[in-house]
Amino acid sequence: MIMILENKYLRKAIQKAGYVVIVKSCHIKERKSKLEYISPNASMLGMNVELLNKGMKLTEDYIFPEDRQKVIQTVLTAHESNVQDYVHEYRMVGDDGKLYYVCNEITVSEVKDDYFTVEFYIKNIGEKRKNDAQTNISSLKEKNDVNEDAFEDMSMMERIQSMMTVFSNLSELYSAY
Repeated sequence: MIMILENKYLRKAIQKAGYVVIVKSCHIKERKSKLEYISPNASMLGMNVELLNKGMKLTEDYIFPEDRQKVIQTVLTAHESNVQDYVHEYRMVGDDGKLYYVCNEITVSEVKDDYFTVEFYIKNIGEKRKNDAQTNISSLKEKNDVNEDAFEDMSMMERIQSMMTVFSNLSELYSAY
C-alpha cells in the first residue's frame, strides 16, 4: 500500500516539475534499444505513450529530423567516454505537429560490456526560449531608444540573423536563411 501511494506522489511531483521520464536499455553490439519506461505525462511533448509502449513508435521518431543523428551520436559518445551525466538541448516534434525545444538531462547507468541503461529527464524549455526572444526584442528597443540608428548600424547579415532568431523563438517554428 505504501509503495502504491509513494508512486502516486512521485508521479505527481514529476508532472508538476514539468519532466517527462524515459528509460531505455541499449545493446551496443545489436545497435538496438528497448523502451523500459515512459512517464504517462509524455503527451505534454506530443508523444503517444500508448504507441510507444506497444513498440509501434520509437522515441527517436519524436526527435526533430535535423537533430536526430546528433542526439543519438551524443548518447553513444557519452557511453564510449564513460560520461554518466550530461545535459543536451535539442528540438522535438510531437504527433500534434508542434515543435518543442527541450532540455534533456541524461544519465547513463548499469554499464556492462555490451549493454547499458539510459535515463532521460526531458523538460520543455519552449517558454524559456520565448522569454529569451522577448528579452532580445526589449534590448533592441532599449538600444533603439538610446540611439535611433542602432539597428541601422548593424550589417545586413546581422539584421537578418537577428530577425530570424526572434521570429523562430516567438513562433516556435524552425527557420533557415
